[in-house]
Order: sequence, then structure tokens, then C-alpha cells
Amino acid sequence: MNRYFPLKTNATDTPTYFIDSHAAPNQLFEDAFFRIRAAVGLLDTLTSVTIKHTNDSDLYR
Repeated sequence: MNRYFPLKTNATDTPTYFIDSHAAPNQLFEDAFFRIRAAVGLLDTLTSVTIKHTNDSDLYR
């Protein structure tokens, strides 16, 4: 069995995210949690910023 197997729920035909089958479940959870928090932060930023008052620091986080 391969150590890394592709995540099969990608929007493309080419896998871009691989799961380490030897990683501890809590490490996989922490990685997924980090990615979800990053996506939520980006969505929050994009929905709370108006184009008129955009500053470079608004998109930094």
C-alpha cells in the first residue's frame, strides 16, 4: 500500500492533495482544521471589505 494516497474529491482530474496514511488522526484533523479556518478567514475578509475602502493590510491576513 502506498503511504500517500490522493484525495479523490478534487474539482480537477489531477489530484493536488494527498493524505499520509501513516499520519496520526489528530495530525490530519489539525491540518484540516487549519485549512478550514484559513478559508473561513478569507471568506470573511472578502465579504466585509468594500472596494472603495480597501487597504493592502485588509487582504494580508
